[in-house]
Amino acid sequence: MLGAVIFGVILGLVLGVVLAVLHHRIAARNEFGRAARVAAAAFVALTLLPALKYPPNPPTVGDPDTIDQRTTSYLLFMVASILVVYLAWWLWGRLTAQGWDGAPRFAVTAGSFVVIVTILFVTFPASPDRISPPDSEAAPALEISADAPPDVLAAMLRNARDTESEAIRDPAIPDLPLDLDAIDDPSQLVGSPVAVNTTQLVPNAYTTVVWHFRLQSIAGLAILWAVMAVVFGLLSDPVRKLAGRRGTDAALVGR
Repeated sequence: MLGAVIFGVILGLVLGVVLAVLHHRIAARNEFGRAARVAAAAFVALTLLPALKYPPNPPTVGDPDTIDQRTTSYLLFMVASILVVYLAWWLWGRLTAQGWDGAPRFAVTAGSFVVIVTILFVTFPASPDRISPPDSEAAPALEISADAPPDVLAAMLRNARDTESEAIRDPAIPDLPLDLDAIDDPSQLVGSPVAVNTTQLVPNAYTTVVWHFRLQSIAGLAILWAVMAVVFGLLSDPVRKLAGRRGTDAALVGR
């Protein structure tokens, strides 16, 4: 939570600095409009595009040996995304200054943006750490315990036969399934290795967890940028109106 607060404060500072530097170049009716545009552009450049190329993974998911390479590629792609978003904004303003409007301006800007982003996605290397669901079928790590009650062993044998499961392996050759027809007494299962296929415990459980984590990570940052833009607008718009009124009053007094 502390890390999230510090991260949010840093992004808030970035938002304020960018708005201060580009204030005169961002056309909007109020400060909230400017903040919303900058926040949307920052979300696309800093979160959305990098996440589409190098999506975030839950903790403990991924090869720790590739973290340096993945981090470097992610940060470089983020820098490239910032440049692309800035170029799109610059092109939009350039076309507007030349009298372009409506669909032609949108088509040229959006088309150029899509082309450049596509080139980035193709030229940047893929993630070196392919995320695959864990599957221990090929290397059984469990054994049927001697402490298992007889009724549990009987149910295990019966279930394996009914479902034609190959999870129970031959103790002599764990790569091969145990010949269940040769088992007369369920107690003979004791010591047999068991290959648990985690992908079949719950359909698509692993990929669902990863997918939800990625969506929630992107959604959380989208909410963060939206809240910052709204708060900035709530704090700055009244100040701007007050400054405008004071300026008007000063002008009237001068007259």
